Amino acid sequence: MPEFTPFFETLSDDPEVVRLLDASVGAVLIRNGCTMSRAPMDIEDVAQHISDWITAAIRNKAPWLGRVNSNNVPLKLAKCHTLDMLTHEANKALRLALQKYEFATPIYGEEEIIAHLDEGYTLVRLLAEAALKREGFMMQHCIGLGAYDIALTQPGVEFLSLRDRMGKAHATIEVVDGDILQLKGKQNRPPLPPYLNMLAPVLRSRGLKVQPKKTVDGIVEAEDGQLHSIYDLPENFRASQVYAYHHRDLTSLPNGMSTIGSLTIYGSGLLKVPDDIQAGGSLDVERSRRLSSFGERVTVGGNLCIGGCQSLTALPADLHVEANLYTRWHDMFGDLELEDEFCDGLTDIPSSVYIGGDIYLDGCRELQTFPADLKIRKSLNIDGTKIEHLPERLVVPGHLYLGGGHLRALPKTLHVGKNLRVDLHGFGLLLAAIDARHDLVVGGSVYVEGKPISINLKKYPDDDPQYKKWSEDGRWYSYEPPDDLPAPEPMWTKVPPFTRFPPSD
Repeated sequence: MPEFTPFFETLSDDPEVVRLLDASVGAVLIRNGCTMSRAPMDIEDVAQHISDWITAAIRNKAPWLGRVNSNNVPLKLAKCHTLDMLTHEANKALRLALQKYEFATPIYGEEEIIAHLDEGYTLVRLLAEAALKREGFMMQHCIGLGAYDIALTQPGVEFLSLRDRMGKAHATIEVVDGDILQLKGKQNRPPLPPYLNMLAPVLRSRGLKVQPKKTVDGIVEAEDGQLHSIYDLPENFRASQVYAYHHRDLTSLPNGMSTIGSLTIYGSGLLKVPDDIQAGGSLDVERSRRLSSFGERVTVGGNLCIGGCQSLTALPADLHVEANLYTRWHDMFGDLELEDEFCDGLTDIPSSVYIGGDIYLDGCRELQTFPADLKIRKSLNIDGTKIEHLPERLVVPGHLYLGGGHLRALPKTLHVGKNLRVDLHGFGLLLAAIDARHDLVVGGSVYVEGKPISINLKKYPDDDPQYKKWSEDGRWYSYEPPDDLPAPEPMWTKVPPFTRFPPSD
């Protein structure tokens, strides 16, 4: 079973829709090296949009479904090599299908007002296929393509629309058995802050909840079950999870905020991560370009993702991260090398920060110094930084990635528990260190420019029980080898032709 199939099965119970999602969205993700644990932040929204388009095409017997390649994949899907291309095709189908509803007016019985809000706004329930199509035209999303028509007759399903006094739609909500499944603004973007603030009280008064394991962008369910707008959270707010995607107007969060799961404030206008934030899962503030600082006592139970936070200059000394630190946002669409992938302002990492997993500093292109006493517990990546010197005794229990051409020499003692990956410049330093009889130990393989090589390096025997014990529990680097442990046997193998860097005169 392809890796993304279980995820696609949560979007549709039609096996043919799931197959075509695997052949389109899944193929793009796999081609770009994605996994379910490291996929685009908005993958659920994008995949749902494509799923709605495919579902509607199957329901309406679209002719393009019959034009397939040798793998029985429609050519319209097979030609799309990025998520942007798939989204473009879905949007084009939406425009063509709904353009005739531009001037359509509702007929009695197709819609009903269920709540009157401030400033003449209303919350309207959509009751007929024609109402869904008008909503789809006004909001420019897939509710009008036909994929949702059958749900109108299913018990417990509601489609709601926030309308202004002129009858224009500003937010669409899908509710199933009292749970909010989707809340969308125009073109599937998050609703604007005034609309979220207007919706939260009426949704709360109707007793609606956010479905477990679903992310409803901009509306957050508190620990007590109450719904809140992401723009209007109380101090010490507690929730199971928080999800806010591309809310550029969101500049602050309350102090003392905590989540059981992940806290995701992706692509926001956040200026500071407040004091006493506790995320039981990951904390993701990637591409929040105005974020300049972290408060005190920030604790993260999963990963900390800060790639694209261009204004961030330092991490707090008491930062605690149980899993990995990521400083670069990787463009999973495979289209562009974007400037806001990086964390160029980050030039200070205190030695006292706790990172329980891998440390990826490859997004810190202006980082020049590596903290001498920083404890490395798994892998380290300094590829692309301006670091010139590493600590004289460096122990990396996991993988070590070196690159960028700024490093002047390797540490006199360098122990790498797994693989060592270097570029050509790093390979020259490696050979120079061997000639200088540095203490180099690599538990795995050496890769130069992504290709494994054979080279003279000391390596503890794979069958040595003491070495295995040290490496598996992650503590071997903190011990000096006991007197009765034999010295590591060197791997004397042929070194392929190489060019020394810098070249000799």
